[in-house]
Amino acid sequence: MRMQRKRFHDAVDVRRFPHGRVDVVELDDVVGRMTYEPGWRWSTDIKPIAGTEWCTYH
Repeated sequence: MRMQRKRFHDAVDVRRFPHGRVDVVELDDVVGRMTYEPGWRWSTDIKPIAGTEWCTYH
């Protein structure tokens, strides 16, 4: 394992959704940071996009 450093400010991919966003950087794997705005709710902001009742990522 090697030490790596990247800033989310320099994200290779920015995915926006209602009341939030995901910033993605690539190291040896993909790492993401999710930022939620006040009022964010899975049921109203992500459920229609994901098509699932709950978050399936663990």
